[in-house]
Amino acid sequence: MSTKNLIYIAGPTGVGKTQLSLKIAKLFDTEINSCDSRQFYKEMNIGTAVPAPDELKEVKHHFIQHKSIHEVYTVGDFEKEAIKKLDLLFKKKDTVIMVGGSGMYADAVMFGMDKFPEVPDETRNQINVFYKTHGLKGLQELLLEKDPKYYTRVNINNPLRLIEHLKFALHQTSLSHHSLACHERQEILFPKCLFYIVQEKYCTIKLICAWIK
Repeated sequence: MSTKNLIYIAGPTGVGKTQLSLKIAKLFDTEINSCDSRQFYKEMNIGTAVPAPDELKEVKHHFIQHKSIHEVYTVGDFEKEAIKKLDLLFKKKDTVIMVGGSGMYADAVMFGMDKFPEVPDETRNQINVFYKTHGLKGLQELLLEKDPKYYTRVNINNPLRLIEHLKFALHQTSLSHHSLACHERQEILFPKCLFYIVQEKYCTIKLICAWIK
């Protein structure tokens, strides 16, 4: 059985995840990986509860403001980088902390992702230009043409969902979105322990209001 452990600390913004993660990281003499998708970006400081400079000095953190909002950075990109970082950390640590409120990003690390084909930048740009030119209605009509079955299941008023699907539909015209999800997930070799912190809703709202004043 593996002696390596990943402790994941989750919960809404401002609930105290950072403070708890610091205490546990010090207890195990380890480092912290953030999986909060808003904390990845250098330009996003308001309402994201990025650890303070002194907190970052207390314990070494990874994936904090390491990207720009102008860069394309997907959950798949994060999964690859986070697993690579865990492999490196587990060579010197028996326990690593992961903290953040972005469940999809945490799940990608802990349980893996369906394997989708790589989509060329040319195809991504093509669908983005199409959206700018033809708008939401154009996306809806194109999706209905390319994959009528998926059209009946997706929220057709969500352009991001439509774009995400159409980039695969245009690149792999013979495959549907669901057939691409072949469930060939990576084998995760470390045990996981989850802590989920909760507090009264009004406390969270009060804290966020104080941040933006």
